[in-house]
Amino acid sequence: SSSHSSRNVRDKSKNASFGKIDDALASFNQMIHMNPLPSTAEFNKLLSALVRLKYYETVISLWKQMEFLGILPDICTIKILTYCFCHLGHIDIIMLTTLIDGLCRESKIVKAVELFDEIVINGYKPDVYTYTVTVDGLCKIGKTSVASALLKKMVKRGCKPNVVAYSAVIDSLCKVGLVTEALALFSEMKTQGISPNVVTYTALIHGILINFVRKENSLKAQGMVETMIQRGIQPDAVTYNSLMDRCCLQNQIDQARKVFDTMVSKGCTHDVFTCTPDVFTYTILINCCCKQKMVYDAKRLLDEMLLKGLTPDSVAYNSLVRCLCEAGNPWAARELMKNLHASGHPPNMISYSILLNGFCKQKHPDVALTLFHEMQKSKLNPNCFVYGIIIDGLSKAGRLEDAKELFSRISVEGLQPDVHTYTIMINGLCKVLKPI
Repeated sequence: SSSHSSRNVRDKSKNASFGKIDDALASFNQMIHMNPLPSTAEFNKLLSALVRLKYYETVISLWKQMEFLGILPDICTIKILTYCFCHLGHIDIIMLTTLIDGLCRESKIVKAVELFDEIVINGYKPDVYTYTVTVDGLCKIGKTSVASALLKKMVKRGCKPNVVAYSAVIDSLCKVGLVTEALALFSEMKTQGISPNVVTYTALIHGILINFVRKENSLKAQGMVETMIQRGIQPDAVTYNSLMDRCCLQNQIDQARKVFDTMVSKGCTHDVFTCTPDVFTYTILINCCCKQKMVYDAKRLLDEMLLKGLTPDSVAYNSLVRCLCEAGNPWAARELMKNLHASGHPPNMISYSILLNGFCKQKHPDVALTLFHEMQKSKLNPNCFVYGIIIDGLSKAGRLEDAKELFSRISVEGLQPDVHTYTIMINGLCKVLKPI
């Protein structure tokens, strides 16, 4: 039977009992057709048997087939391959670099670095691509200092780093707050004659804005954007969004709008849009307008966003609902929610919470209760916080019996009232108690 045959192949690979190459190749052929595929360890045993038979070229050829099937190498596979290359008197740097890259893409960065070290230990010189892939992988797992040190080693070993390697380290330095070091590396990069790209500039701009909150640093970042454009490097949405976000955090709505306008005008070259506002762009501006109580502007931005076929995220949605409620107009917020829902953008738990609170504050507990039941029908199960909003609204409207009934429903629905909910209910009861 096929299961018996599979077991024989697995047993053979485990024991690595191959007297000649034909047996090993037959077993390999059966292994790659198994479902599920054998483990990497089982393949390693077969490859090791071929190494003992001194079929080094065959090992490399079989590995290429394994790689094509998506079989990930482990450190044992890596050592087998390196051993084969050494005995053949050459090393296929391209293949090993592809291995490193594959490991990095699978988030197996430690294994990727082990493979890189194995190449160096065996006396072979990694090329610029090998270094770059390893540096980028180290940055992705937050090993900034190791990546930075490897970049320096790269220069010392006579291998000139490229823009990708420099950009990866600059971005990583900015993310850990080492912006001064990132700027120094940026200067070194330009001294080496390597032109920064959009990734380099965006990393620095984001780093400057996040780590330095002074107004002059916003101007410095904006100046960097202008430099990019002058040098023919088109900023992307991430670059512009970083600038707008910082302007909004500093309540500079006019400046944020200028950045937005620049993005629209500069992002179109010869009628081809290379950079257009995305969901995050609009969300940043909508949120900013709402914080400044600019309801009309926020609503206009949301309409513009929908016209462009962009789906508003919950932040944009809820910012506007909150803004309308805080302006004392929960009815307009309710209408907005209805329209958005009709166009395929249903409200979430937070949207309902904001609206319920808005109606309760305007002393409309009946509308809030209707919304509460609507929420339940839409399969959004209210939590204790939502119950607390309605109970508080009913209590303040003098409808204590309704509030008590709703409070009793919390346990029935399988929830445990928290301190906040109990406090609301106790406060409601205290208001109707007459002093003795």
